[in-house]
Amino acid sequence: MDFEDFEVGKVMDAKIFDSMPSFLEFIKGMESFEHEIEVEKAGIARIELEGKDWYLNVLNGKRVTGVDGSQLRHLREFGIPFGAVQVARFSVVHGERDYSLEFKSKWVGLEYDLDFERFNLEMDALIEEMGKRDRYLFYDGSFVLSFISQLRRDLRGVYVDSINRILERSEETCTPVFGFVERSYARDISDFIYDALALRDTLNLFEYTKPLPCKREITKEYRRKVYFSYLSLNKLFPVRVEFPKWMVDEIDRFIELVAAECMLGSTRNYPYVLERAHKYAVVREVERETIGRIFSKFSSVGTSFKWISKKM
Repeated sequence: MDFEDFEVGKVMDAKIFDSMPSFLEFIKGMESFEHEIEVEKAGIARIELEGKDWYLNVLNGKRVTGVDGSQLRHLREFGIPFGAVQVARFSVVHGERDYSLEFKSKWVGLEYDLDFERFNLEMDALIEEMGKRDRYLFYDGSFVLSFISQLRRDLRGVYVDSINRILERSEETCTPVFGFVERSYARDISDFIYDALALRDTLNLFEYTKPLPCKREITKEYRRKVYFSYLSLNKLFPVRVEFPKWMVDEIDRFIELVAAECMLGSTRNYPYVLERAHKYAVVREVERETIGRIFSKFSSVGTSFKWISKKM
């Protein structure tokens, strides 16, 4: 196959594997074209001022909370028409050995969407922390829910309502909240490749883009605007940090805190509080199997789910 004949999107009379040499030549040719992304950027000033312990100084005395969730899919192989969602909320006052761990959980039937139930419970866990003094909140995920455009209208509506609740409550209480995406595939800056890939060579270590508003279709339904910045924490891909519009004026201080929280994590690319929340939120496979066996045994000694069909 000749390189001149290769085009992305063109049907080829060849196997994918056999087309790889032409594809790689095409990619190599793309690299010869300059496609700079023009963004305003800044660096974290405290690193030069305070040296290697800068992130400990940033975090000292601050109460930071991470929220993450998981779900237990409907246990059909055990004959159980129920699922469950579980959320962990981990909080720490850095430098004071003061931390707390709380859980929320909910059992739901087949008529409920487990993904939404988990998401909504995560939003509830964050909102409960808002209004309390000096809180910094982290959510493991994006506030820009592009995937909901594929959902039915009623489910799309409840997702939007949940996002509006968190954005409005954050502004009302002046509680900073961050949506953190370690590996983002968003395309808000670049038209033809992922933002993170386009910015990989633009941002130096500990540099970040100044806040930009998300203009995707879904955000038009939000009553408060969502902004984002990309932050470089290693030589790979920058992370994406999302936040409500009211936080833009103090973003330099907030990005310092995000970077510091990541530096405390085990990979130095992911917030410490989200690491802990994720660890505790996960429903382990052994727990899932044990729950299934308990239900199966419970059902076998006289409990029947026939009543469910009568309610349908």
